[in-house]
Amino acid sequence: MRQVSRHFPPVVHKWSCSEEEAAVLVPAALVKPQGLSVDRSLIPTSKVFKHELLQSFSFHLFAKRPIEPITTERSLYRDLLRRITLSALQIRLNVQQRQDPLFTFIDFNQLNWPREGCAVCSLDMTTDINKWRPAVVMAVQEIRRLGLHGLTKSELQRYKLATISEAAQAAAQMDQMGNEDVLTELMETEACGHTYMHPARKFEIISQLLEDISLEDINGIAKELCEHLSHISLEEGVTPAAVIACAPYFSRSGETFTLSEADIASAVEEAMVHPLEPLEDTVVPDTLLTPEQLQEKARANPPQFVPLQGSCSSCSCSL
Repeated sequence: MRQVSRHFPPVVHKWSCSEEEAAVLVPAALVKPQGLSVDRSLIPTSKVFKHELLQSFSFHLFAKRPIEPITTERSLYRDLLRRITLSALQIRLNVQQRQDPLFTFIDFNQLNWPREGCAVCSLDMTTDINKWRPAVVMAVQEIRRLGLHGLTKSELQRYKLATISEAAQAAAQMDQMGNEDVLTELMETEACGHTYMHPARKFEIISQLLEDISLEDINGIAKELCEHLSHISLEEGVTPAAVIACAPYFSRSGETFTLSEADIASAVEEAMVHPLEPLEDTVVPDTLLTPEQLQEKARANPPQFVPLQGSCSSCSCSL
């Protein structure tokens, strides 16, 4: 398989997408090599690791997809949609923290790993061992909610503005990048098969593409990112690639902490069968006071200059 492509290592992955989707991005020999036995199950067998030095519970759920090279405006457009979707989900998870804190850390992201020859979509979270089950259930439910119902109109608008601000900042700071940062970006670009773009030119293209983003397009990307939990299909092989949990042997009180692979699978399956409603579209105002309200306040409290009178308390000078 080393002769298949110089960009990919000789690794056979269990893709978390359909074989048709994988065939578009990877050589045919790496889609599903002949003779490879692939386990088709709703949730892959969980791996539980324990260590006496651990003090909290951590949970990691992975999905593997082929790396999508960014070589055209269309692929850059899809990458923008992906970034906006991931940002929206991260904020949703952070909002859940304000209401009922369950996590000490949680992150959902998709990153390219050229060394492994795949893009890894991962859910990583840590929590107290007493809250591990509701934390797993809530995290999986929010991912499924995004995959099933997508983003709201107000979410799309907010993150479009955030994305254009981020691109503008990168373009403004392009002259401040060190040689090491430039070299790292070039190496990743070459390994992933991307086309290297000048930050200023990239900002121009992103500005144009953001104007064309539709709710339908971004919800299609949201489904792709979350389908290994929201649209599982055993026939097409759309399932998580791996589930890993790490836990201590003992609780903080010294009691034995028991956790099995069946417990992890049960928590994930509980989250997957629970019915979910779409997120309510909440319009966030750009300002707390409208221009009319500001004018009314100014008329009610007109500014005026009042000269200081008296003497300074620390010296004999007059004010």
